[in-house]
Amino acid sequence: MQEVLIATTSKSLLQELSDNLENRNLIYSRNTNQLYIKYHGLRPRYYSAGGGNLIIKNINGVNYLALVDGVLVKSTDVSPDNIVHNVNGLMVENAINSQNTIYLVVKISDTINETFCGEICRFGTNISEMYHVSISSKNKPSIVGSSGNTKSAEIKKVSFNGEEYYGIKFKSNTISNLYFHGYSNVETLLPPMITEYTDNQITVLED
Repeated sequence: MQEVLIATTSKSLLQELSDNLENRNLIYSRNTNQLYIKYHGLRPRYYSAGGGNLIIKNINGVNYLALVDGVLVKSTDVSPDNIVHNVNGLMVENAINSQNTIYLVVKISDTINETFCGEICRFGTNISEMYHVSISSKNKPSIVGSSGNTKSAEIKKVSFNGEEYYGIKFKSNTISNLYFHGYSNVETLLPPMITEYTDNQITVLED
């Protein structure tokens, strides 16, 4: 079994040990049963972090690490159940380029319902677009938003390798990245990766 050993010292030698260790080391004081993290000084394990979101609550004589009321949260990663999956961050680099202006999202199905919904952003040199996208494998999709540089993107019903998909069609081929924030339970109906197709292999079925 893998073990992680933590530097241990007495209270009288705590500062001396800290002075000789690099930042991000753990230090345990055996006299006080206190665990410290060295980061530009010694910080006990109950050190307030995240703008004061963490506090120590004493319940029946026992100290517990807890959150304050009205916690300030800048970002979260949430999965409400084992079906819906949160996605947050970079979707794909250089997704849009001279060969690819259509990004396939989900295979169309009459029997399986999988959904892709959230905010999608496109960023590149002199390119800035943002949309709210809602695409279901069984129902009519929607896209609402704007582009600061070209005409707004549209959702197209397309065919690739004998299969029908919903894809997002961007109106310029400037190299750019796509970012997505939202939820998706697209698994069974996943499209091929963007590196596996180009625009000239895709047929647009509905404008």
